[in-house]
Amino acid sequence: MTLIKSGIGTHIIDYFYNYKKRYQVLRTKTGSNLTFWICIINSVGFAYMVSWWCSYYSWVALGSLEELHPLVFEISIHLPNIFLSVICLTVLDKITHGMLVVNQYAQKLVFKGIQKFDLYYWRKFRKQGPITNMLFRIQQNFQNMPIQKRRQVILGGTAVVAVWYCFEMGLIGV
Repeated sequence: MTLIKSGIGTHIIDYFYNYKKRYQVLRTKTGSNLTFWICIINSVGFAYMVSWWCSYYSWVALGSLEELHPLVFEISIHLPNIFLSVICLTVLDKITHGMLVVNQYAQKLVFKGIQKFDLYYWRKFRKQGPITNMLFRIQQNFQNMPIQKRRQVILGGTAVVAVWYCFEMGLIGV
C-alpha cells in the first residue's frame, strides 16, 4: 500500500494504461483485426530475435571478463528474458507500428501487381484475370463455410505459421 501512496505505483499504473491506449490507437488505424494480430505476433518475434542477439553478444563480452563474480554468470542465463522484457515494455508498440506500415505497403504492392496482371490479361485475351477469379472463389468459399469450420481453418493456419516461426528460430530441428 505504501508503494501506491508514494506515487511510484500510480506512475506504473499510468504507464501500463497509456501502453494499452497506444495499442488501441494502433488497432483503430488498421482495418482488419487479423492484420493487427499478425503484426503483433511479428513484432514479438522480432523482439525475441533481437533479445537473443543482444544476449549472445553480452555473453561474448562476459566471456572475456574473467574477474567477474560467478553470480553474474548465473544471472546471465536470464539475459534473453531480461532483454525481451525491456524491449516489450519500451518499444514494442513502435515495432508493431513499423510492422503495420510494412504490411500496408506490401498489401499495396500485391494489389498493384494483381491489378497490372489483370489489365494485361484483359488486353490480351478479353477475359477476366485468373488470379482475381481464384481469389474471389476462395473468398466466397470461406464466407460460405460454417463458423466452426472457419475457425478451424484459421486455427490450422495459425498453427502452421507458429511451427514455421519455431523452425526458423531454431526451436524445432529437423
